[in-house]
Amino acid sequence: MRNAAGRDVLSATNNLGKDSPMLSSYPVACPHEKCGWTGGLVPSIVRGGPDAEIASMQRAWFRCPSCQRDWEVRITNDRVTVMPAIEQGG
Repeated sequence: MRNAAGRDVLSATNNLGKDSPMLSSYPVACPHEKCGWTGGLVPSIVRGGPDAEIASMQRAWFRCPSCQRDWEVRITNDRVTVMPAIEQGG
């Protein structure tokens, strides 16, 4: 199913038979080396968190179903921009 903006949306039915809010998926490609996965994903507002609808200009996270790694993005008017990775060191 597609929303008014032409994006694919997912709808889940809860255990009471009522539809939960529809979530938009985005066409993305995993940016991690040696992965190469492409497809549609629903973003999360927290790293490794549940799928959620994201407001324009909000940062979000995707998790690759192939390599299981996360990456941060900014979604602006249905456009996904990968944010630079921040190295964590000690």
